[in-house]
Amino acid sequence: STCTGECFVPGNDQQTVSRDALRGADNGVHTCTVIDDYGNYGSASITVEVVGVALWYSGSRLENNKILIGETGTLECISGSTTPSVGRWVSPAGLDVTSVPSPFAVTVGGEGDPGHLSVGLFPPSTSDSQGVYTCVMPDETGEEVRLNVGIYPLGFNTPISITGLSVDSSSAVSNDFTLVSTSTGSPPSSVSWSRYGITLNTDGRHTLTSTLSDGTTATYTHYLSVDDTPDNILGQYTISVTDNFGNGDEESISINGLAVTSSHAVFIVGETGTITCSSDLSPSSIEWLLSDGTTVSSTATESSLTLVFDPVADSMHGLEYTCRAQYSYGSHEVPYQLSVEIDPADMMVSVGYEGTIVNGGELLMTCTVTIVEGLTYKPTVTWSGKASNNITTSGDMRVAVETSHPSDLETVVSVHYDPYLSSSDGDKFLCHASLKSLAPPYHLDMYQELQIITEPAFTVTIDTVPSLMNTPSLPVASDLTMTCGVVGGTAPFSYNWNSDCFGDCFVLGQLGSSSQVVSRQGLRSFDAGNHTCVVTDDTLLSESTTVELKLSGVGFYQEGTGSISSNSIVFVGSTDTIGPYLCISASTLPNIGQWVAPNGNAITDVTMVTVGGADTPGLVTFQAGGLSSLLTGVHTCLIPDEAGIDKELYLALYPEGFNTPPQVDSLEISPDPTTTVTLRCVSSGSPATTVTWYKAGKVYHTNDILDSVSTVIEDLKHTHRLLDGVTATYQSFLGVLLPPGEALGSYQCHVTNSLGTAVSESLDVKGLRIDQVTVEVPADGSSVTVSCTTDLELTSLEWLYNGNPIAATAGSKELSLTLPLPDDDYTSKTFVCRATNAFGTQEEYLSVTYETPTPPPTTPSTTEAPTTEETPTTPVIDHQGRAAAVAGGVAAVITLLLLLVLVIIIIVGFFYLKKRKAVKIDVDEVRSLPFGKSQRGVVENPLYLEADAVEQNMMSDDSHQAKDVTTTGSFRYSHMDEVPSDPGYGQIQLAPSKANQEGKDDNDEDDDDLKSAEGKFKYSKFK
Repeated sequence: STCTGECFVPGNDQQTVSRDALRGADNGVHTCTVIDDYGNYGSASITVEVVGVALWYSGSRLENNKILIGETGTLECISGSTTPSVGRWVSPAGLDVTSVPSPFAVTVGGEGDPGHLSVGLFPPSTSDSQGVYTCVMPDETGEEVRLNVGIYPLGFNTPISITGLSVDSSSAVSNDFTLVSTSTGSPPSSVSWSRYGITLNTDGRHTLTSTLSDGTTATYTHYLSVDDTPDNILGQYTISVTDNFGNGDEESISINGLAVTSSHAVFIVGETGTITCSSDLSPSSIEWLLSDGTTVSSTATESSLTLVFDPVADSMHGLEYTCRAQYSYGSHEVPYQLSVEIDPADMMVSVGYEGTIVNGGELLMTCTVTIVEGLTYKPTVTWSGKASNNITTSGDMRVAVETSHPSDLETVVSVHYDPYLSSSDGDKFLCHASLKSLAPPYHLDMYQELQIITEPAFTVTIDTVPSLMNTPSLPVASDLTMTCGVVGGTAPFSYNWNSDCFGDCFVLGQLGSSSQVVSRQGLRSFDAGNHTCVVTDDTLLSESTTVELKLSGVGFYQEGTGSISSNSIVFVGSTDTIGPYLCISASTLPNIGQWVAPNGNAITDVTMVTVGGADTPGLVTFQAGGLSSLLTGVHTCLIPDEAGIDKELYLALYPEGFNTPPQVDSLEISPDPTTTVTLRCVSSGSPATTVTWYKAGKVYHTNDILDSVSTVIEDLKHTHRLLDGVTATYQSFLGVLLPPGEALGSYQCHVTNSLGTAVSESLDVKGLRIDQVTVEVPADGSSVTVSCTTDLELTSLEWLYNGNPIAATAGSKELSLTLPLPDDDYTSKTFVCRATNAFGTQEEYLSVTYETPTPPPTTPSTTEAPTTEETPTTPVIDHQGRAAAVAGGVAAVITLLLLLVLVIIIIVGFFYLKKRKAVKIDVDEVRSLPFGKSQRGVVENPLYLEADAVEQNMMSDDSHQAKDVTTTGSFRYSHMDEVPSDPGYGQIQLAPSKANQEGKDDNDEDDDDLKSAEGKFKYSKFK
């Protein structure tokens, strides 16, 4: 290369050469020569010309001319000039720091490094070592170029921001004052001040200065000194600052001279308040004056002055104060007017009385009114009593009124009654306090009520028939009597009834009467309300009590007779008048309801039907002079109840002699497992019927009382009621209370009136009985299904194994259970079917034994290998000694041979049993014995009985279902170890009686005694 000095190109043997910061020493022609492996070479040249001046710092070119130093570094000023020892650094103060001592180490490039100026930097910590430095360096043409760079600590990395603006009170004298503002961040490139938007410049009236007040925190302080006439110094001043990077900020302040502030916009009487006069300049004095010029307060040392009002008085409302400040150029005044109000809390009222007050004794009541300090006037206090009469001016000789003032802020008014009569004076009194004020709203009124709790001079009671205690409401059309009673007091007594009911209310009809008793037959809706009885004794003391009457529903009432059923039959004589009948609703709506004749048409004749109006709402009255053919039959009253729901009431009118013979409509049993077993007989007839219950053909119970009250005799509960008077239908219940052992049997219902007797069909009450237990085995022998059936509704029906339920149902009569084949180590199971209802619990046992039949012998073929097939398991079922069956699969030839052998055994056994002793089998005695105890021998050695003709007929039935058979005759009995397979024999399921056990214990095989048996036996046949 043709470059000189510290040129980066010469001597370099790399394919690529580079310089991060080109400078004047790098000017020249640079040639690259390449030599190959054979010594051949070639070259190429390029000319580099470096121009301009630039700043370089920490490996990169400076773009924003600002350096934030956190540690030492090197700053380079580089030129394209090839002249050595040129360039200089100028400090922020304008000093050349190239050749004089400075905080920086400056190096100027010589012959080998022309156009290069470097400086070693470290974090500046004082105002002298930070700021804008200038590199003055000639370029390649020799022309000087000035490059600025700001050198600051790291705190300068935030945009410029104004942090304060205030008046410098130490420098503010009369109309000469100074505004002080501070900013932080980058150094300001411009600072401007303005007043009301007009820029201020340094002149004879304004002086603008800025200085770096703290270089470490990068804080600058800016001053505006003002020295002008009073008219030109007040107003809003604004300072605006910007830095070299486009950031800016501004802040404003108002110079008001003199201002007044207050603690409250509106002052409240009795509270503490303040008004303050302050100046943002420096007055020689400040004073507060009244409107007449009187000085209230002043100061010559402070720039503010405060007036304190403690307390605020209503008389201060509207007062004007003036704040005056004295300056060198003159005085400045600001007026202020006080606004004062009174608050309701400025006056408090409390009332009370002393001791226990008895009607007729003394009463002392006090009303105390307290006001806050600051009110000009005292309150006026009055008492009022019953009917709002003014007690203070009543002139009643029994009353003494006294007013006192325990303090300037307290007023007490006492009322003394002697004697005090609660009934005439009342039990609620009102104290009224009225206060006038000089401040808005200029008047306060407060009221306090006093409830006097009085011990009565005597006690008044109201006894009602029926009782209204714990009764939500009485039904309309019912009767009510109210009697006013007195406990204590001095006789004689006078009575006065009043009520809030309306219209033709029965209490209002007797208002003011001296009657002690008021009553109503057939209550109407307008009779409801609060009824009060006031009693006055001989000393003129009065006491009272109140009861509330509520009514509901709809009903019939016949004048002169009383309340009647809503389903009634009335027999009318030839000379009788009809009614009046009142159809009454608890509704208080007028003009509602209608009567409908038997032909279905509404009766509109006003001589017969009257609809209640405003005074008699909820009332429709029907009456007629006699019974005609059009009026004979069922009448209907249509009327809404208190909820607005339409109701229908029926009244059947028939001539005397209208009779129907008795008839039984239905008879049914309703077993309830928890209470009773009830029989229900529904019948009809006119005149009224009586019911007699028969059991097993004998009179069981009779009831000729026709009402809604049950008759309970010992273990029976018998009710005979009119179900529907229009159709003359009755229902009779016969309930047998638990335990129900006596309930079993056959029942009939006999219904009787003067026209005859009707008899129902028989109804059997069987109690609890398991009807049958059946077994079903599929052809493949893969499982066994057992079913248990009963003939009555049950509380529960369940299958148990080892005492644990494995299947159950409720409210059903049948339950089935499928048993799979057992595991290899499990060959037998015993199950229990348990049925439960009100009559108790019954169990039937079922034993299932799984046997594997021996397979028939087979002869293997000489040409085929013998094969082995799995032998199925066959269940053998034993049901409580009543049924046994074997089901399995064997070869057809073996089956025929076995049947032939069994036929022979049965024939021999038949003749042998003919010679056995007869045994009496008492079935009823032993049916309930549990299986597995004394019956176990029977299971192991079943009884085989010869069937009579009836049983033979049963045996021809192939339904395989258990049946009940009643037989009388002789049976053959024997113990047998084998089960005969002759299909001509059936098995009667029996449990052993005592005689049976004795017969079983007799091991004499030749015992041919015969015994007879009779009874009902359960029969099952299995193939």
